[in-house]
Amino acid sequence: MIVLGKSAFFQIAKKYISPIFVIITLCFWAYYIVKYSGNLAKIIENIDWFWFCMAMIIFLPFYAIEIFNWQLIIRSLKEKISFFNAGKSWLISNLAKYIPGTIWIPLSRGYITKEENIPYLKSIVAWVFELYFHIASCVLIFCAYLIITTNDESQKIMLGIFCILAIVIPFLKNYIFEVIRMIIQKISVLKSHLIKFEEVISLSKSVPARIPLLLFFTTFLIWILQGIWLYILTYAVIGKVYVLYHFIYIWSFSWFIGFIVIFSPGGFGVREGVMVTLLTKLGIAVPSAIVIALLSRFQYLLLDGIVTLIFMRYFKNRKS
Repeated sequence: MIVLGKSAFFQIAKKYISPIFVIITLCFWAYYIVKYSGNLAKIIENIDWFWFCMAMIIFLPFYAIEIFNWQLIIRSLKEKISFFNAGKSWLISNLAKYIPGTIWIPLSRGYITKEENIPYLKSIVAWVFELYFHIASCVLIFCAYLIITTNDESQKIMLGIFCILAIVIPFLKNYIFEVIRMIIQKISVLKSHLIKFEEVISLSKSVPARIPLLLFFTTFLIWILQGIWLYILTYAVIGKVYVLYHFIYIWSFSWFIGFIVIFSPGGFGVREGVMVTLLTKLGIAVPSAIVIALLSRFQYLLLDGIVTLIFMRYFKNRKS
């Protein structure tokens, strides 16, 4: 009988399950594209290309804010990094999301920031901070959306409490770390990791209290901008106006589900499936929702590539 270790299991999962998952996702989307091919062609012919391009322009500030956040977190850990070097490490590692497994983003980011003499552990801690604020702000958007759309007063109270907790937790990080330390000390298997965890605690304690507040604000701004982007892209496809907050919710929820499905590189196929489901709930026809979802992926991929290439070219010229 062969017993696989935890790391061996994940290696096999990444090697075999991810490609199978991607193939199934491609077949699923191919089926619906063929099924609605006639409608899709007509919808694409009638796209308002001015608003299509405007949507791409609206999306661009997203990269600047993400790089600013990354630079802010690194500097709060008492390390120096310029905006351009922060952009280099964030943009290149961001492309690693298209490799199955979330772990590749922090690994690549840690490797790149080593060139700036930033300790690997600090880079990982910074990535965890960044990820927390993305997920926490997503959860807050979900709760806010449900508060707006539900008529149940008890649900509104519970969701409101949850929102307050999500905002307060970063300011209670020292107490949370103390609890985790006590747990590690009690579990013999984890005791060997206590020294590393102590380093993480000391790094986290060095982050000024104003940083979490600023990161919440800038991360919310990212979701709002991306919601506006999806709103304009939808208008370009169907020429109809909807309430904006629906699109902020649809994008953030679609991103979140695509993120947690680790076998889908960059949420490929999963994010679009969730988006189509939510768009149809607004009364948008399935063919139109499919076009919007596919165009959102196309624009996202295109801008990821263009911004990274332009930034790296400029960075190279600036360095030389």
